[in-house]
Amino acid sequence: MRYYFLSDNYFYCGGLNNEKISSIFISRMMDVDLFITKLHPKDHVVVYFDSDAFLSYFLTRAKSVTLSFILLLKDIKKNSAFRINNVLFSSFYNSEWYLTNKLDVFGYVGKPKLTKREIDMLNVYHLKNKDMADCLNISHKTCSGHRNNIKRKFNLRLKNSLALVRIMQVVTQI
Repeated sequence: MRYYFLSDNYFYCGGLNNEKISSIFISRMMDVDLFITKLHPKDHVVVYFDSDAFLSYFLTRAKSVTLSFILLLKDIKKNSAFRINNVLFSSFYNSEWYLTNKLDVFGYVGKPKLTKREIDMLNVYHLKNKDMADCLNISHKTCSGHRNNIKRKFNLRLKNSLALVRIMQVVTQI
């Protein structure tokens, strides 16, 4: 079993090399294809991309081969994680110890349990609270409570909706 850290940021790749994780710098889309074709089913992959184009391409390729991996995002609180399908979402700001520990327990990290109303809210999350409440025929206060529950369940570091929108864009691609 091997562990890989994949990124389009040269400095992050250089800072994470240790005896357990091998860093691979991605500079072209073709590098993603080469990497995925050489993977063994038991290999573990940690991914962080600055470029949305690389991230989108990697997600498309990973979905086609049903690859399980850890996706690091800056919008998630330090040393926290949640799993959706075959992707473990974790914080970019994790300690190296936390990250290597998550590699070992990948399958045991739980999925966030969203209520039906919280799932409905994800479709209109980009709107203001008042507009969301009007759309869903609920009070402004109830809407705010659902929004806070969603942020808590996804361990979001930031309090703006942009963070969740970024995560939801990734989730819809997996």
